Amino acid sequence: MNLTDFSLKNPYAITALVLVVAALGGFAFFRTPTDLFPNTVPPQVIVITVRPGANADDMADKVSEIIEKELNTLSGLKKVISTSRDEVSSVNAEFHYDKSIGEALLDVQNAVARVRAQLPDDILEPRVYRITDATRPLLTMSLSPKPGSTKTLSQIRLLAKNEIEDQILAIPGIGDVDVFGGHQPEVKVRIDRDRLAAQGVSVDEVVGILARQNVSAPAGTIYSQGHETLARITGEFTNLEQIRKMPIRKTDRGILRLDDIAQVSLSEREQRSVYHGNGVPAIAMNVLRPDRGPTME
Repeated sequence: MNLTDFSLKNPYAITALVLVVAALGGFAFFRTPTDLFPNTVPPQVIVITVRPGANADDMADKVSEIIEKELNTLSGLKKVISTSRDEVSSVNAEFHYDKSIGEALLDVQNAVARVRAQLPDDILEPRVYRITDATRPLLTMSLSPKPGSTKTLSQIRLLAKNEIEDQILAIPGIGDVDVFGGHQPEVKVRIDRDRLAAQGVSVDEVVGILARQNVSAPAGTIYSQGHETLARITGEFTNLEQIRKMPIRKTDRGILRLDDIAQVSLSEREQRSVYHGNGVPAIAMNVLRPDRGPTME
């Protein structure tokens, strides 16, 4: 008896079977979780080491090779790729899928700790990062002023960092927002050497005063009868005029202020990175999803 004959002779059984399949399909459609961006990246951990002033050959010989050799002893390792350039060493360890990202991260951290004494003393502390799909942006946006606009890329960056970023982070399912592309605002203090010498003030003294003035930190607790009050020092500068009028020292002719020996202006930090969107200089924003973290098996 073929399927056609069975279906004709047992219509109620076929109807019941179709209804069961439809019910199971509907249940699966509404209850099965879905992910538009599944985690398909194999477990990867990267070690970044910085040694100021070192060239690429020194980084490869005295940092990358030592870390790479130790990582090759780890279990579940698929491959290790190292990249060395001036001042920076990058060692990427990729593991097989059956090794959890949490276990891989712990193994790499322990390996780096074992060889830390063999690395040069003047390196910055090695940083260990795990690489997951959460580090890949869901969306990259390019922001630039319209033609004829008076806004600068520095102002666009401030807008992106302070307002647009907060609004995007309020959207459900967004883990983080990364703003990059240079044009970071910076206050520059250009000291006049002749004026400095005439007043008998050193550069270190000016730098120290700037550092002590621009602070915001807790100052302890004030106890009174039945009450506790948290005290805080709020001395951060809010505008350029406050910086210009900052007192340096008291002299016979009055208060010596910063604008008496220096020029204070709002400018941009030295460009270490640039971004072009649609062929024009722009500020970029990467929208990242939340990192689910390692799964426990």
